[in-house]
Amino acid sequence: MWPLDKSLAGPYQVRNRGIDFSPHGPTPVFCAADGTVTYVGNSIKSYGEMVIVKHGTDYLSVYANNGKVLVHEGQQVQRGERLATTLAGVNPHWHFEIRYHGKPVDPDKILPH
Repeated sequence: MWPLDKSLAGPYQVRNRGIDFSPHGPTPVFCAADGTVTYVGNSIKSYGEMVIVKHGTDYLSVYANNGKVLVHEGQQVQRGERLATTLAGVNPHWHFEIRYHGKPVDPDKILPH
């Protein structure tokens, strides 16, 4: 499933490795598929507060520029479970990626329309 309302999404950008969303105020961020939280933190400055979820052996989903994170590393999560909320602000920017074997792929080709 889409982590945020798809109507808030811009197009997939190869150079950006994902899709940027423009939510209106703090918005719940939902897990795209069942998996395990493998990373929570802000070690990559341009990604802000980030959550990475591993889905089986092939896929990862990346949820970046979060406001409040609600999960922790090692936690099992289900599709549709709340992971975080987006940042509040005048022009909030939220980022989402899906990676297959470590390489970014267009989420629009994988997630339901």
